[in-house]
Amino acid sequence: MPTAYLKLIVRKGSSYFGSGSHTAGFRVLQGSVVEKPIGTFDNGFTRGRYAELTPETETAQIEVWDFDFVTQEKRLTGLNGVFVLSKQAEDVLATRFKDGFQPLTEAGYDQDSLCKVRQD
Repeated sequence: MPTAYLKLIVRKGSSYFGSGSHTAGFRVLQGSVVEKPIGTFDNGFTRGRYAELTPETETAQIEVWDFDFVTQEKRLTGLNGVFVLSKQAEDVLATRFKDGFQPLTEAGYDQDSLCKVRQD
């Protein structure tokens, strides 16, 4: 069985029209999740938001992408693949905050507060 995570932090967004071919997002394959927006990003070419995903059901399976869809290259900062969320898990898996990350709360959200970080 693959490693299960309590939370995933992913990016959702895409390039401005005519400025590139980047896309980032997710879809739920099994179960259900709660999506909590935690920040935004905008680097002048790509814009979107960061979201914290937690399982609403006991487990959930999520497909995540963060890549250039013309050349099919993975962006170095994005999570790509299928991940399992579980209410019984303890680890958090997050994409790096970059591209002008702005937290949505005054308390903020920083990369160092996460339990586990993976870079693709």
